[in-house]
Amino acid sequence: MDYRAVNSKIKAMKSRLLTYSDYHELAKSKSVPEIFTKLKNFHTYKKIVVNLNENNLHRGNIENNLTLPLMDDFKHIYNFVPDFKLKKYLSAFFMRNEINILKSILSMIYDKKDIKYALYELNFLLGNKLNINTKKLAASSSIDEFINNLKGTKFYNLLYETYNQFHSLFKLEIELDLYYYSYLQKLQRKYVHGEDKKILDRIQGIKNDLTNINLIYRIKKYYNFDSASIFSYLIPNKCKLNSTEISHMIKSNTIDELKKVLYKTYYGKLFATNENLKIERITYICLSNEYYKFYLRGSNNISGIMYLLYLKQLELSNITSIIEGVRYLLPEKEILKYIYIKEA
Repeated sequence: MDYRAVNSKIKAMKSRLLTYSDYHELAKSKSVPEIFTKLKNFHTYKKIVVNLNENNLHRGNIENNLTLPLMDDFKHIYNFVPDFKLKKYLSAFFMRNEINILKSILSMIYDKKDIKYALYELNFLLGNKLNINTKKLAASSSIDEFINNLKGTKFYNLLYETYNQFHSLFKLEIELDLYYYSYLQKLQRKYVHGEDKKILDRIQGIKNDLTNINLIYRIKKYYNFDSASIFSYLIPNKCKLNSTEISHMIKSNTIDELKKVLYKTYYGKLFATNENLKIERITYICLSNEYYKFYLRGSNNISGIMYLLYLKQLELSNITSIIEGVRYLLPEKEILKYIYIKEA
């Protein structure tokens, strides 16, 4: 495929991403409403600001609405791509977002909170391909009811069997994630070839490694699972981690033991030199470097599309961090510590 036309579109969209100076200005805000007043100045966020007011500016509703411009940008790219095979692969992005929405709703139900999505938002975010009755889904008041309202979709049997066996929100979330990674791998093998395949194999492999490290860390810190269970939760397609390293991390008895094993792996230097940072931020640094490296190497490949989508997701994460920082009255300098941006 010739990427020149789509890359011109991407270049224009990339120019509209927020800069560090923009984040600095947002972090100066004295209240959450002031942040949204400032966001009105950016074309990308005008639409969501209209849907928010002082009465619904809580984290869940903000994150829900911030997903809308991400999906809007992706649909612009998707519709601009002429190659059928590439479109089939990119459709996995819809799947990733749809699963995130389902996980978000599951979490709200589990915590006995109202579902914060408006019906028009669910219709936009879940689309028509999943064959979901969004009205019924939005009215779900229990996990059993939620799963029952997914009858006729590809997720019903998976969630029904998992919940019947484990009655665990964590397990439901893991199974949805594993379903997505399996789906993505199938699309990648079937529709992506040549230079694009090499790029995606590398980036997705790094993402899988970092996702597995994050998962093992979470389980060791917050849960008490046996080694066999942890193994079953991991994404099988690795890149720079070998089976022995993963086994030793899983069998570690403490977080300190886990870190000692991690520091001896391919990712050891990155984690050791940034040990005061949260693991999520270290992941951002590593992935940003990988995306940027491929983006610089050449323009006639898929790297531009993937880099833009990653930067957009990072932007939304940064905005959410600023909102939370302002909400809890953190100093401006402290808020900016939670911002990660790859200037290029």
